[in-house]
Amino acid sequence: MSEAGRLTGIFWEPKPVFESLVARPRFWVPLILTSVLAVFYIAAFSRVVGWESMLRRQFDSTPRIEQLNPQQKELLLQRSLQFAAPMAYSGAVIGSAVMYLLIAAVMLGCFNFFGGGALKYLQAFSIILNPAV
Repeated sequence: MSEAGRLTGIFWEPKPVFESLVARPRFWVPLILTSVLAVFYIAAFSRVVGWESMLRRQFDSTPRIEQLNPQQKELLLQRSLQFAAPMAYSGAVIGSAVMYLLIAAVMLGCFNFFGGGALKYLQAFSIILNPAV
């Protein structure tokens, strides 16, 4: 089954897709797609909400930061703004991949222990990642 067939088939006919994933686990296309979607989400958040607005709200709800004088708050805000966007974009790419790797590890244990299966890690990773797109 092709990657396009897997990505569309997961919604309309999931059984053949999962059988295909067990037979030939492939995960690169769904991993790249989920990373791209996460980056688009961060870009939309950055454009609509903005990092300064988000950080100001966060600072206003933190009692420790409320104790700082206005100049210290502004300095902290400027320093935080330098790291907010790069950390968010890198977290979108790396964080989503790590999250799916951990979920696959947990689900591998569940599939094999509770379900009595004999799946390998790449099979579990593909089974988790394809529907996530």
